[in-house]
Amino acid sequence: MKTFVILVLLCILPAALLAADSNVASYPDGSRYYADRFIVTTHAGVPALELGKVSGGKAISGVSSIDYLCVEQNVTEIEPWYQGIVKNQGLHELVSRMYIFHLAPGQDAFLARDAFRTCSDVELADAYDIPVLFYTPNDPQRTSQWHLTKIHAYDAWDIFRGDTTRTAIIGIVDTGIYYTHPDLASNMWINDQEDLNHNGIKDAGDINGEDDDANGYIDDVIGWDFGRNDNDPREEAPIHATHVAGCASECTDNNLNGAGIGFKARVMAVKGARYDTLYAVYQGLTYAAENGAQILNCSWGSSQYNASNQNLINGLWNNYGVVIVAAAGNNGTSQIVYPGGYNNVLSVAATNSGDQKASFSSYGTWVDVSAPGASIYSTWGATGMDYLDGTSMASPITAGIAALLRAAHPSWTNQNIVDAIVSTTDNINAQNPSYIGMLGSGRVNAFNALGSATIPRINVDTSMITVTNDDGDGKLNPGESFSLFLVLENIWEDANNVNVTVTSTAFDFSDSTASFGTIVRGGLDTNTTDPLLGTAHINLAPGLQQVIVHITADSTYSNYDTVMIAVSMDQIGFPMDIPGNIESSPIIFDFDQDGDNELLFGADDNNVYALEANGSNSPGWPKSVTGNPVTGPAIGDIDHNGSNEVVEVTKDGKFYAWHANGEPVTGFPVTKGGIFNSGALLADINGDQNLEIIAGSFSDFKVYAVKSDGTDLANWPTRAYRNWNASASAADIDEDGLEEIVYAGFDSALHVWNADTTEVTGFPVRQLGGQIYCSPTIGDVDGDHHLDIVVSTYNAPAKVYLINHLGQVAAGFPVSYTGVSIRSTPSLVDLNSDSTLEIVFGTSDGNLRVLKSDGTELAGFPRSIGGNVFGTPVVGDITGDHLPDIIVGNTAGNLFGFDRTGTTLPNFPIMGTSSRQITGTVALGDLDRDGRMEIAVPIKATGSNLMVYDYRVAAQVGDLKWPNFGRDEYRRNNTQAILLDVDEHNSMPTSFGLFQNYPNPFNASTTIRFALNKDGAATLSVFDILGRRVKLLQSGALPAGEHSITWNGVDESGTNVTSGIYFYRLESDGRSIVKRMIMLK
Repeated sequence: MKTFVILVLLCILPAALLAADSNVASYPDGSRYYADRFIVTTHAGVPALELGKVSGGKAISGVSSIDYLCVEQNVTEIEPWYQGIVKNQGLHELVSRMYIFHLAPGQDAFLARDAFRTCSDVELADAYDIPVLFYTPNDPQRTSQWHLTKIHAYDAWDIFRGDTTRTAIIGIVDTGIYYTHPDLASNMWINDQEDLNHNGIKDAGDINGEDDDANGYIDDVIGWDFGRNDNDPREEAPIHATHVAGCASECTDNNLNGAGIGFKARVMAVKGARYDTLYAVYQGLTYAAENGAQILNCSWGSSQYNASNQNLINGLWNNYGVVIVAAAGNNGTSQIVYPGGYNNVLSVAATNSGDQKASFSSYGTWVDVSAPGASIYSTWGATGMDYLDGTSMASPITAGIAALLRAAHPSWTNQNIVDAIVSTTDNINAQNPSYIGMLGSGRVNAFNALGSATIPRINVDTSMITVTNDDGDGKLNPGESFSLFLVLENIWEDANNVNVTVTSTAFDFSDSTASFGTIVRGGLDTNTTDPLLGTAHINLAPGLQQVIVHITADSTYSNYDTVMIAVSMDQIGFPMDIPGNIESSPIIFDFDQDGDNELLFGADDNNVYALEANGSNSPGWPKSVTGNPVTGPAIGDIDHNGSNEVVEVTKDGKFYAWHANGEPVTGFPVTKGGIFNSGALLADINGDQNLEIIAGSFSDFKVYAVKSDGTDLANWPTRAYRNWNASASAADIDEDGLEEIVYAGFDSALHVWNADTTEVTGFPVRQLGGQIYCSPTIGDVDGDHHLDIVVSTYNAPAKVYLINHLGQVAAGFPVSYTGVSIRSTPSLVDLNSDSTLEIVFGTSDGNLRVLKSDGTELAGFPRSIGGNVFGTPVVGDITGDHLPDIIVGNTAGNLFGFDRTGTTLPNFPIMGTSSRQITGTVALGDLDRDGRMEIAVPIKATGSNLMVYDYRVAAQVGDLKWPNFGRDEYRRNNTQAILLDVDEHNSMPTSFGLFQNYPNPFNASTTIRFALNKDGAATLSVFDILGRRVKLLQSGALPAGEHSITWNGVDESGTNVTSGIYFYRLESDGRSIVKRMIMLK
């Protein structure tokens, strides 16, 4: 704290009403002073000035140097600055040398002051400043007295509740107090020597016209009015001081109105005003200190420094040992306000209920502490209560704490009390990042201030755990056990027999108690030899989980603290810090065909990454690009050479293709320019066994198809339509054996293009009713053995369409959603085992929705997950029950998991924050091939922005219904399996391969050939278009070489299958290939 300075009235805002007084003038900044008088302090040793003597209209002082200036400056009267008797010799020596010099009309008080400053007999000459009040009325409907909880008043009162021996007196020097107010009366100070009938109140029996206590003021039973110079310090109207008094020490435990922090501290009424003009508040401070007040409150102030006032403050501090508390002001600036800015004054800024600086409050390095000052409910008028704002309220709340300390510690000095308040505040820097160092040491805390010298204060300093059944990742996973070690710190008085007991809803503790013994003041101790033993619940979601620590000591001490324990489902090597935000959608896939899965994604640091299961970079990766890879890479053997390529389209319109080793494919990159929000789609749309790269431009409105050599496919790009915001999809809509490009954009139409850019019969489907931000998704939704297309419009209203292979809108569609938007590309999956597909997507109102093939909601949905949903909900069996589960993220940064009925999965939700949005689609897959599912989560943020969770349940890793954006590695958004070809010219197999069946289409039977490049188990199965297995043709060990199997068109039950499209899949050595065949009858 500072050494104290001068006093200024800080209670009301500058707009406060002024009593009519023609002698009151204003400084340029609005501060006020008397224009017809100033204050003079003579040097010690100068004779006392004569009072009341006049010659020729000029005052005579009896000191020649001063008399000369009185004539020169037209001084008409000299009066003592303080009219009463000061018994304290130290202060008497100062006050007896202070005078008020009055000037003749028209004289300039500043010129006169400056003239007297040159006099050798004058120590000080200063303006007669008039402080202002710092408050403003507030809404009377707010919750009452929030500030008591904020400053921990109730905890403080458990330690000490004020005193009843009247040794703690707060001098409220202000506009006067309604001292008969029912919630103040019993706490009002009474002048014992003037209370002639000793009944503790002011009444007629006390008035005898005598100065019974010889203090210079007659019948000052309950204080003094310096504004009107009488013995009734009652407020002339509800203005200010009655509210201030209640803030400091409103009567408590009386079943009436509210309470004041001072509890039973006495309030001395000293009126230094005429109405609301603060005529003599500094004289009032002198009176209060002289008559026993140990705490002086100054809810007023001025921006003008005044040496005379600083001098007086020093005298009060040094000679009476008073604590002087002052409001910092309501200017909302860092300008110093006095007396708060004087040495030996505790300056108080105001905060609101959120511990933020109140908008009106002054601030600066000269402020000592902050205290509640917004919407403060306190006494008002003769009987009422009201809310006021202002540092005028923050100051007496702090003064009330000082009174508690004075009563609790009679031997303390004023500096001890100030130090206790300043050193025990709560840090509020986090709530006030723009005012660090300018709101004092923090917001006052009564409990801390009072308890720091009275009781122990034991908290958890640090904590750590040791996992006792670690699976090798060094982190606590759900179901794992741990030892918990605490370091306790005692910052207050010595504590004996310290023990802790821990409880938690997240952990089961087999040993929940630990003993610490004695912890001295300022000491630390730990339970190294007595650890707490716990186990994380098996279904616990990852994140910080709370443990409540109950600390006891001696016979009565009790305190609660908390520690947070991190529970993790992180894959080893993750999370990773990728330099750029990740908005793209990752994919888990063995792109380099080395038998291990990798994780591929793009980030806005303009890199495309390929990571191994442990988080290390795959050889040759990452790859630098010139624009943001918005959507995520597609993977496929684009040039039909038996090895995969990685393809990416960046926002600046470049098409990239790399071999698995990171080398660029010849002919790439290809620059199209403009803006591309679309990612890459791979599809063989012309039947040449090479894959085309398809993407639509947001800026030139065209759709491009680029061949594996980097040139455009014939007849491409298309003509300009409208903006293409999402990626294209691919499927054989017209069942001609070739895939078509399926696309929708801002032209509100659904297009299906053949390789020559003509549209399939029935398309485009136009006038869908709004711009389209999502990719179309494709599957046999209604179970009729033909593909359907799901497409969603953005808003006004948002609509979901189901359109069949003929371009017809299905019955029950579109489904409309008013007031929401859709940017979530749907996934398609049979959740309820009815042989039709459900449509799974999210909406901007934070709902995960599931529509059945008839347009109605599936039972159990929608599920509210908050935030907005941009990504595709991914689907796969992660729990090992052979049933599909749904995983989806949102813009609130949270990750949710549900089973097919909408029930939340164990270990979900995984909570994040809105500053770490999930805007891409998460990816599912067995990244490390341990038989458990990993969930890769892209975060639109920097720092730990690539999360990979290891879901620690044995999963059906092959049962991934929709594992990533686009469903497959080509990003086709199609439930049909990818058809892969191999080189059929090699008589001796050098690679794993599956050949086209013959004949195809077939009627009675067909032959399927395949090749194994090494001995091992092999499985050959036939599936229908819905992905259901129809026939197992081969299962067991086979030697390396070519093999052939004939299928006669019957299923497992021996029933002939119907005409339609079927798929056959070869699996061996962790790899698989799928091809398509057609049965015609």
